[in-house]
Amino acid sequence: MNYTIFWLVALVLFILIEIATMGLTTIWFAGGALVAVIASAGTAVGGADRPVFCSIFCLAVFYKAHGGKVF
Repeated sequence: MNYTIFWLVALVLFILIEIATMGLTTIWFAGGALVAVIASAGTAVGGADRPVFCSIFCLAVFYKAHGGKVF
């Protein structure tokens, strides 16, 4: 099953929430959803979008938690 539509809806929702709150909280979810849309639309492998979303989200949170320094 292709989850491209699901990730597009999630992306729009996260962006709308971010616009409403302006707290830079859901922007990380929106970034992960954007990459998941690309992964979902561009791959024939089922289920590749969920790990991509989680890894992008975790990387963004790690980056933010360490003040922009990864290493």
